[in-house]
Amino acid sequence: LYYPDGRVVYKLRDVDRAIEEIIGIDRDQFVKIAMIAQGDFLKLLLASTEERKKIFQKIFRTRPYYLLQERLKSEYGKLKKEHEAISASIKQYINGIVCDEESVLSIKIRDAKNGKLPTEETVNILSELIESDNAAEERIEEEIANIGKSLDEITVTLTNEETWSKARRSLDESAKSLDEASKLLAAAKTKLEDEEKSKPKLESIRKKIAAIDAELPEYRETDAKIKEKESLQKSIEKLSSAIASQMKEREDLKKEIEELSEERRSLESADKEKAEAESKLREAEDRQKVLKDLARELRALDKLEKQLKREQKEYSKISASVKLKDEEYQLVFKRYLDEQAGIIAETLTDGAPCPVCGSVSHPAKATKAENAPTKEQLDESRAAYEAAQEEAREASEKAAKTKGQADEKREAATSMLEESLLGVSLSDADEHIKEESESVATHIEELKSAIGEEQKRIKRRGKIDAELPEKNKALAEINDLISENEKALSASRAGLESLAARIDELGKKLKYGGEKAANEAKAALAKEEGELENAYKAAQDAVHLQNERIAGFKAAKKESEKVLAEAFAIEVDSVKANQRELKAKSGELDKKKKALGARKTANTAAQNGIAARSFDIIRVEEKMAWMGRLSETANGSISGKEKVMLETYIQMTYFDRIIARANTRFMVMSSGQYELKRRKEAENNRSQSGLELDVIDHYNGTERSVKTLSGGESFKASLSLALGLSDEIQSSAGGIKLDTMFVDEGFGSLDEESLGQAMRALQTLTDGNRLVGIISHVSELKERIDRQIVVSKEKSGGSTIKII
Repeated sequence: LYYPDGRVVYKLRDVDRAIEEIIGIDRDQFVKIAMIAQGDFLKLLLASTEERKKIFQKIFRTRPYYLLQERLKSEYGKLKKEHEAISASIKQYINGIVCDEESVLSIKIRDAKNGKLPTEETVNILSELIESDNAAEERIEEEIANIGKSLDEITVTLTNEETWSKARRSLDESAKSLDEASKLLAAAKTKLEDEEKSKPKLESIRKKIAAIDAELPEYRETDAKIKEKESLQKSIEKLSSAIASQMKEREDLKKEIEELSEERRSLESADKEKAEAESKLREAEDRQKVLKDLARELRALDKLEKQLKREQKEYSKISASVKLKDEEYQLVFKRYLDEQAGIIAETLTDGAPCPVCGSVSHPAKATKAENAPTKEQLDESRAAYEAAQEEAREASEKAAKTKGQADEKREAATSMLEESLLGVSLSDADEHIKEESESVATHIEELKSAIGEEQKRIKRRGKIDAELPEKNKALAEINDLISENEKALSASRAGLESLAARIDELGKKLKYGGEKAANEAKAALAKEEGELENAYKAAQDAVHLQNERIAGFKAAKKESEKVLAEAFAIEVDSVKANQRELKAKSGELDKKKKALGARKTANTAAQNGIAARSFDIIRVEEKMAWMGRLSETANGSISGKEKVMLETYIQMTYFDRIIARANTRFMVMSSGQYELKRRKEAENNRSQSGLELDVIDHYNGTERSVKTLSGGESFKASLSLALGLSDEIQSSAGGIKLDTMFVDEGFGSLDEESLGQAMRALQTLTDGNRLVGIISHVSELKERIDRQIVVSKEKSGGSTIKII
């Protein structure tokens, strides 16, 4: 889209948006203003309320009102679901109420669960039930406390009796244990005196252990020297073996360096030979490409020539068909002309003038042959001939196009042959190209193989260049290593001789063969020392233990005598029987208390839940009341009233304006007989209404549906309504005015008077500079319209346009 100031808008969507901004209407509105298409008139005239809603929604952009209707309906539906959920929740809380069947409130609670009581009354009964359970719980707690006091007193009595019984048993046991401990003490003292006699032997053992401890460092030195000697001998053997192995490795490495150097000299020419082969390969590939291009051009040429032969053959076949259909048409046309007198004679009646001669008497009418062709048969024959002509023209153009392509392709192929294959004709080119292509392909493979071999040689040379420095470095390292190992071997042998002399010297001086033997002798002496010490200590501990036992037994005896001083007689069996009876009673009361507590918890939760949800349901019911009324009003679903939706109500205003504009034309076209009117009352209160259309017949004063109009009357009503819609769209689009309008409709359904009325209505649209175009095949309109564009088919194919 090019603006006068030079701006340009690209892309379909952006251009559409820009045009809508300029003229103020969209495409759908434009085609209803500038091009009233055939068949669209009756759509609007005979449409139901639902159908008109869809048409007007798009034209007048009333969808926001529809969306508001749906939003209100959706919101009311959500509130309804919320109300049902809250009611179910309250029901669930009521079902959770727990009541003893013996309670006087059990019947009312059962009625509440069956939904027979209001929620408020249920809450009151529930409060009464909870208060009753609280009172019962207090009574049980008081009774349990009294039983607890009695049990505490019994527990004290039984505890005292158990303490006195233990004291009696302890007194007897202490007396017996005291006699036994006195005897054991005498024996322990005798054992201690015996152990005192072993002290001189113990001192002798301790002196021997001290002597061994003094010599232990020299024993450790001897063992260390022996281990060092063994390690040095192994090191000497290892160095000797390593030197021999390294000398052999040095000789192998020298030989390998010589062989790699010789191989390196043989690979010097690899780069040059590879470059020569690559140059030859490029030449061969260029030649191969030329041959492939030639072969492709020749194949394309062959395909076009074959296609040309097929199309020429098809054209010849179609041309023969054209000739045959032309002969058939000429024959039918001649027979049709020959029978025109008979066809006219069939329409003559006595007293009516002949359209040819004007005579009112017809004594000798012409007769029509039985097999005379009709006008329809003549038209069908002419159409078949014209279609065949068109097909022949297309086939001719197609063959001509293919021939031009083939000629261009042949010229290009010949030029390529002259440039690349001198001396070879177009007919011999295929065989020559095939032979040379095979030869070039073989040569290319040989060159690629040679290049690959040279590449391997270059790669091998690079590898040798990397290996040789490493090999020479390794040779130098081995020489250094051999020299170092020979020095280390000489030093190790000298150290071995020194170690052997020191080991002999220490062996002559020490009593035991080594540190291990000395430690074993020391361990034996230490064991004997420990046994003597342990025996003496055990004798001491035994005397001490018996003294402590005797003291403990005396103290226990004294304590038991003290406890028994306050003892008295108790009937234990009777006291325990009373204790069991009180505990059983307390257990039963505790069960009742727990049951009451669980019931109170459940009922309190139900009470709180019902109270909370009751507030919610009141809130939802208040909102549902006004939201439901609003949704029913907007969606036209109020019981007992017409079904008029909000969107329809808005569209009714547009529809009334369209009808008012349409009636200015319809009254003219119908000579004042008919007037369109929107139906005010619905046929029933079940279906949507508000956009139904009736017609008023001013001749007899009746009002009926537009569907009762005849064909010609329906056309005039439809045209009026379409023109009214066009005016209203332009008005609602901000006063936009389009100066050109086309009407494509069946004017042939009108009689002469109706046609004149329709033309007068259309002529009123041309006031000012507005142009109204009529698309029609009705010949009578040619006499009424002085500016025409006449489109005619040609026998030879195509069509012509003539401006009158």
